[in-house]
Amino acid sequence: MTQANIYVVRDGKEVQVPVPSVVSGDIVVLGTGDVVPADLRLFEAKDFKVSEMALTGEPDDVAKTSKVKEKKDGQPEKLTPETMAFSGCSITSGLGRGLVTDTGMNTRIGRIAKLIAGEDGGQKTTCFCFPDTSGSQTPLQQNLNKLGARIGVLAIVVCVSCPAIGNVMWQSPGCRVLS
Repeated sequence: MTQANIYVVRDGKEVQVPVPSVVSGDIVVLGTGDVVPADLRLFEAKDFKVSEMALTGEPDDVAKTSKVKEKKDGQPEKLTPETMAFSGCSITSGLGRGLVTDTGMNTRIGRIAKLIAGEDGGQKTTCFCFPDTSGSQTPLQQNLNKLGARIGVLAIVVCVSCPAIGNVMWQSPGCRVLS
């Protein structure tokens, strides 16, 4: 079994180190085919594209740059800034250098893993053997639960109202069919 290695700048020289030994403040050198070892703030990027599918789910490569753009009024904040490369994403083209800002479970992907596992990592049971996962749900899961509850209430309203409307129509003299 081999451990993945990455090039970092230490003492003014590019050296190859194992990925787990990358720490905040290291300068990481990235090229096509590399996997980003930690969250990085890019300060050099040449035709640099990253596949952020592991983080955002979008299938297209994302162009990254070292130039900071001013945010315009009313413009929403981007999920993944153009000047950042995130842990676990692969480089599809170009060359870049970045300063490590977060490592391990403090990276974006690490925070998602913590959110999914829950703070303590365990699950409590509520009713019989069903686990209570409400504290560790992602925003998508919370929205899907709300949607499911609304659809369920709507289905019950339709099921109750259809026989009631049918009964009212049957009782009215103008709607009765010849018997």
